[in-house]
Amino acid sequence: WRAGRQLRSREVARAPSSRRWRLPRSVSAGRTRRSLPAAPTRPPPLRRAAMGLETAAWWHLFVFSGVGACVAEVCTMPLDVTKTRLQLSRTSQGTRAPGLARSLLQVASERGPAGLWSGLSPALLRQATYGSARIGLYEPAKRALASARGRALGAPRRQPAAPSRPEPSPLVDKLLAGTMSGALASAAFNPTDRVKVLLQAPVQPSAGRPSGRRGAVAVAREVVRSEGFAGLYRGWGPTATRAALVAAAELATYDEFKARLLDWGLEGGASTTHLAASGLAGLVAAAVSSPADVVKSRVMADPARYPGFASALTTTLREEGPSALYRGFVPNAVRIVPHVCIGFVVLERLRAWAS
Repeated sequence: WRAGRQLRSREVARAPSSRRWRLPRSVSAGRTRRSLPAAPTRPPPLRRAAMGLETAAWWHLFVFSGVGACVAEVCTMPLDVTKTRLQLSRTSQGTRAPGLARSLLQVASERGPAGLWSGLSPALLRQATYGSARIGLYEPAKRALASARGRALGAPRRQPAAPSRPEPSPLVDKLLAGTMSGALASAAFNPTDRVKVLLQAPVQPSAGRPSGRRGAVAVAREVVRSEGFAGLYRGWGPTATRAALVAAAELATYDEFKARLLDWGLEGGASTTHLAASGLAGLVAAAVSSPADVVKSRVMADPARYPGFASALTTTLREEGPSALYRGFVPNAVRIVPHVCIGFVVLERLRAWAS
């Protein structure tokens, strides 16, 4: 009996860990029971929350991203109003455009302190719809691209030992997923952006632009009355182009920077990791999206002068030079960086709480 037990112990020591026979503490009649291989354990909450932007339920990402985008929009709305005012200002070549502080004071003197939050209601509606959809569609787009290539991304490696981080998605998949999610979400919810730009634009009656505006609903009704329902989708081309660039630069770079920071040893659930990754992603997004943002604002605010994306781009370059495409870059960057930081930090905190 002892010799048989020692022989079985040696066989267990030489067997692979996944097919090992476990000896119980009390052995009766010299027989042992075979134990089933242990199921792979789930990563702890903070580790699971650090994996890309995945959540336990598919709708969590839509809700959490919408909440984070709305909080960030309220905090950065004055900078957004100032940025739009700078982009709509027209100057000849060689003439210096007004600065950030001057434009901010000008808006406050014309409309009062509440004017710095002009267009807040359509902006919140846009963030609750477009901001939620572009991030909510990001992970499904990555999984669709992965399955199209015949790979299973985002699944942890099946090891009985301590779970390791899943194989990260390639940067190309992240960029394509961000482009797809941003373009689809922006094209679907373009009316909210059109109403927001009209509320923030200087009130100067002209052909093709309603005047005497009071609120978002009144602006939308006037646009439908004067231009038809299709007027709410005016400028959807440059808007979708800008949104695709911003989403690709923002979501892909945030995902990539966070993965690199985790590889360098930073904690996945720490706010410092999210702040560092989102700050770098905001700078990249501001640099990439500024030219399309200028053209989009002009097409939406003055359709009589800029009937389309191509005409607005050529007119701006001919009359004001290439530097006009980066007009309002400083307030745009000052707005985007804290907007991205606040949005992603709130999103990550909600993901960690839900985990």
